[in-house]
Amino acid sequence: MGQYEHEEEVQQFLRQCRHGFLLKRVKKAHIGSPSRVYIQDDKYFCYHSKGLWKLFPLKLKSVEIDELFEVRTGFSTDNLHYASTKPSFREAASESVCFSVIFTRPEFLHKSVDFVADSPKTCNTFFNALQYLINVRKRERLFFDEKRWIAEKFREADVDKNGKLSFRELWKLLKKLNLGLSEQYAKTLFMDADTKKTLADKGENLLDEEEFVNFFARLTKRPDLDEIIRTFSSSHEEALTVDDLRNFLITEQQFPYIDDIKAQQILQTYETGKQQGQQQKLMGPIGFRQLLQSQWGSIIKPNHETVFQDMKRPLSHYFINSSHNTYITGTQLAGEATVEGYIKALNKGVRLLELDVFDGDHGLPCITHKHSLIAAITLRDALTAINQYAFKCSPYPVILTIEKSCRFIATKNYGSNL
Repeated sequence: MGQYEHEEEVQQFLRQCRHGFLLKRVKKAHIGSPSRVYIQDDKYFCYHSKGLWKLFPLKLKSVEIDELFEVRTGFSTDNLHYASTKPSFREAASESVCFSVIFTRPEFLHKSVDFVADSPKTCNTFFNALQYLINVRKRERLFFDEKRWIAEKFREADVDKNGKLSFRELWKLLKKLNLGLSEQYAKTLFMDADTKKTLADKGENLLDEEEFVNFFARLTKRPDLDEIIRTFSSSHEEALTVDDLRNFLITEQQFPYIDDIKAQQILQTYETGKQQGQQQKLMGPIGFRQLLQSQWGSIIKPNHETVFQDMKRPLSHYFINSSHNTYITGTQLAGEATVEGYIKALNKGVRLLELDVFDGDHGLPCITHKHSLIAAITLRDALTAINQYAFKCSPYPVILTIEKSCRFIATKNYGSNL
């Protein structure tokens, strides 16, 4: 997102998107009917989707802003690339009114939801609002407030809004968070955290917010880290003063240039919880765990976090960050080819990409997998995506390995694409 001259401009975009716009969704090159698309509480992107049967009403879908990977304008996804090849689509929707929301999908890569707005202004408003919220979430991840996050998850799991969680509500949340623990272990922690023994009308045990925080403390407890804190604590308790933290960073982590001011800044950054009745702020187990997940706990030397090697040698002197079957999502037999594979690889710093080129429709070369049911994408769309994302994360050369299986006509078009 571009820089705004005034914060008021950003807030205006957000206000408009909270109210929502009537947008048309694009699926399989078909432009659907208008439906309201909006942002809820700056936390959810909400849109309507058709089910398998047209007889059923549109289903409202809410995607957390945290799950949004990217927002793009123009014909920038497989779906819109394909749609834009249809003259009827181009007559109905110019590139200036189309935008796509990309979010993570558990199956493999990313899912795109594509829209047509009523004007370029509406398109840009939604793009800027979503991009702003995505950027905010990225910054928040750098300074993660675990206690606030736990409180938010408690409210999210409290479906009946009674201020308490049953085990059924809690287990549903744990599965959504994709935590790898058994139901029996979760039940044991639940009962241990239920110190107030509150019961629902049906006799179910319930946790209030304080007990829920206790549950997560038990779930994430690290006795090994607690022992380290006590070792470096001047009071031999599970809390570090600024002096204790400075001593730990210098003697154990071997950062030589840490003074009291820097140690204070580090403590303030990673210990986000409020502390009552203390003359000075202390770093507890949660803050210490976050500290060790940052650069201050990294096994990599600070001056090695960026490229420090000699990068002027011949290409054959280096290992290349490479990908295989870059374009495939799903299995090699029945998945699909997508430009998202190339975009994801390039965003991760991959410098070698694979393109398997075959004959496509109308003599145009396409990318697919040999002897499979993989749905193809055009070579032109793949190269367009590669050109756009090639050097966003790395300035070093991109190598294309091309397996060409085209006949003569496609080969002529193949050359023009390159």
